[in-house]
Amino acid sequence: MRRLTIFLTLLLAAGAIFCVHAESLSGTVTYADGSPAGGAVVYALDGRKLFTVNNNIVMVGESVPRALTDRDGRFAFDGDIAGAICLLVQDMQDVVAVVELDGVNQPLVITMESPARGEVRVYRGSSPSPKENLTLVRNTPVSYLRFVYTGKSNADGVLRLPALSPGDYTVTTWEEVPQVGCCFRSVVTRSKQVSLPSNTITTVELGGTDLPQVSGTVASTEGEPLHGVWVRLLPKGGDSLDPNAIVHSAVTERDGSYSVYDVPPGNYEVRCFRRLALNDGGRTLESISELTVASANDEVKFDVAIDLAPFMPLEPGQPAPDITGTTLDGRPFALANQKGKYVVIHFYAGWCKPCVDTIDSFDRLTPELGNTSEVVVLGISLDESEAEARDFAQQKGLAHPVIYAGSWSVNPIRKGYRVVNVPTTVIVGPDGMVSQIDLHGNVLLDYLRKRLASAF
Repeated sequence: MRRLTIFLTLLLAAGAIFCVHAESLSGTVTYADGSPAGGAVVYALDGRKLFTVNNNIVMVGESVPRALTDRDGRFAFDGDIAGAICLLVQDMQDVVAVVELDGVNQPLVITMESPARGEVRVYRGSSPSPKENLTLVRNTPVSYLRFVYTGKSNADGVLRLPALSPGDYTVTTWEEVPQVGCCFRSVVTRSKQVSLPSNTITTVELGGTDLPQVSGTVASTEGEPLHGVWVRLLPKGGDSLDPNAIVHSAVTERDGSYSVYDVPPGNYEVRCFRRLALNDGGRTLESISELTVASANDEVKFDVAIDLAPFMPLEPGQPAPDITGTTLDGRPFALANQKGKYVVIHFYAGWCKPCVDTIDSFDRLTPELGNTSEVVVLGISLDESEAEARDFAQQKGLAHPVIYAGSWSVNPIRKGYRVVNVPTTVIVGPDGMVSQIDLHGNVLLDYLRKRLASAF
């Protein structure tokens, strides 16, 4: 078999990739000056899964074949590794090289380029922004390889970059933001495409532009400042759930003040969220308003006043708001017609995992109580459409009636019952008053058993 020596200058920034096929692999790893790269690790990747270099740590399992270069930079794999389609090389100084294997014979001579270095500076307005979450992801053309570096900016708003694989990167800042009715999710607050060349020190700046600043206060309608509120500006008409969308945001200070920097002109939805510690639960404050940022404004003042009453939970002893509607199977339902019975109303959505995990328990509720006619179970779906609500009910085979009266943002039943999280359960007593809220599983079952027993 003809032997061909290939000298590979792997400038990852230019995306240069050369390919080799062989049943066994051997070769030499050198630096750009021709000196051998002793002690480098050569990984043979098979392309069946995503491999990550995370903060310069190669995230591969023990099953991945690897070889160590000797003092002369030579390496050889033991046995047949014909399934390998890529070589990933890393030395003790975190210099990295990549070779795809496709139809060229060995031995290989791999020349490793010097790494990229530098720092990221983050600004809010003209001031350095400390404690920012930063992620750099290399835009590598190899689909099954991912180069990632994460960290936080220091007190001066700076993240020092170690030796990184040269190339084009996407640099982002991100925050964990509470979601309505659910948990937290990461949102991107800034994003920039940068090039980190080999053997070069690069400074990347995020923020600090001449774009307008939006500032103001968030308070209750009674004038009480609300601190710890996440204020988010989302382009009007955009997808608020798009994980790649840029979210301009800030958190209110103790006096309710906030400032959002570097906001491009346009029309925005201003969304405010805050966790509320009520009734031992994690209820969420929600407010949505509209804002236009004009290009001529250096600073935009925007105050938000929020009525807190709708976010306070219903309490036992209060009248239960009326419910009338048609169930998904076409039958009319009126809460007023259920007097003399306990009505278990549970609010859920198919996009809520805890709801999916617990919804079957509501079908089991009346059988476990002895199929009593004294208890009625009613589901209120908060899915995005009636079609989604119907598909979910059919998929789960729900036996209890379900009413769909609109999605989360418009559902009048959710608003009337002051539901700000799912799953939420409200028990209405035989007298039409709220009997208890947020009971689930065996706790709910025991509560109803005791109530039914005391009625006889």
